[in-house]
Amino acid sequence: MATPWQQYGMGQREPVLEQLVIAYRHLVDYQVQRLLVDLPASVDRDDLVSEACIGLIDAINRYDPNKQVKFETYASIRIRGAIVDYLRKLDWAPRSLRQRAREIGQVEMELEQDLGLPPSDEQVAQRMGLKLTEFRQTLSDISVLNVLSFRDLEEGEGEFQLRGMRDEPEDEARRRDFVRCLAQNIDQLPDRERLVLDLYYRRQLSLKEIGDVLDLSESRICQIHSGAVVRLRGLLRDWQGEV
Repeated sequence: MATPWQQYGMGQREPVLEQLVIAYRHLVDYQVQRLLVDLPASVDRDDLVSEACIGLIDAINRYDPNKQVKFETYASIRIRGAIVDYLRKLDWAPRSLRQRAREIGQVEMELEQDLGLPPSDEQVAQRMGLKLTEFRQTLSDISVLNVLSFRDLEEGEGEFQLRGMRDEPEDEARRRDFVRCLAQNIDQLPDRERLVLDLYYRRQLSLKEIGDVLDLSESRICQIHSGAVVRLRGLLRDWQGEV
């Protein structure tokens, strides 16, 4: 008996598509819930689910079972990409907040050059003329930007997009160089920031779960995450200027 994927490939698309969407709907729910916890309340869950389902259908249409890639892995990337594209179109963050994020990144780079090591929150706050509580609140405020920005860093999109990339040897070399630079800069982060990124992006824990692991509040984990992403964006601007 033919599998649903074989039936889909033989042209029996409509009934099989519905079966596949139902079978893999849990991927939609997982990706939506994982992103939603870090987004402002103004972002509607139903809208995210709709966009994620479009991503799932797109994944089903594009997937090649003959390639050595699990569908769950491939579909999760397409679903997450559909949600992120939708969020970028919303562009809810005010320009002043984006400017503040850039200022923090610039100050952190300057302090790191002066000190020879990544600065603490206290040192950055002092340089910016802010109380520590004010600085950490700012990090919490800009965390909504980081839902998108770290995925920009992971995928080479947005500000660091590898524009015009094709399957040419020089383009592939540039991709490898970007990944190498990103990995090196992550290794330079303070231990706690590096651990939070690892738990969130690689081990797929929520911010609340990371807080439980590290015995810190969810808001503090959010601040650490924001600081790490801001720092990485600043470091990677050096790479952008070299290519």
